[in-house]
Amino acid sequence: MKTGSILALIGGILIMLNSILVVAAFYSGMVFMMGISISSSFLLSLGAIGLLSGILVLLGAYLSLKSRTSQTGGLLVVIFSAISFLGGGGFIVGSVLGIIGGAFILAKK
Repeated sequence: MKTGSILALIGGILIMLNSILVVAAFYSGMVFMMGISISSSFLLSLGAIGLLSGILVLLGAYLSLKSRTSQTGGLLVVIFSAISFLGGGGFIVGSVLGIIGGAFILAKK
């Protein structure tokens, strides 16, 4: 496997895990984040953004494994790893790994 694809897969998994925890916090009624009370609909929106970003990062990592669609996959990984910062960013590490992995994918030609 390619290094960029592996980093993107790990990043996508972390982004999805973080968003699943955010959605679980919504359904458990826990609406306090870092001592600040936030609305439950906002928390659900953050979880949805993170979940969608994680799915698209994983899709981009999958596409990067195919030689014809590797540039498209790398672009998906970079864009949605950056967007995932809004939804928690996969504990920040997931987004960083996704951006680095996407850069590796795009650099390979």
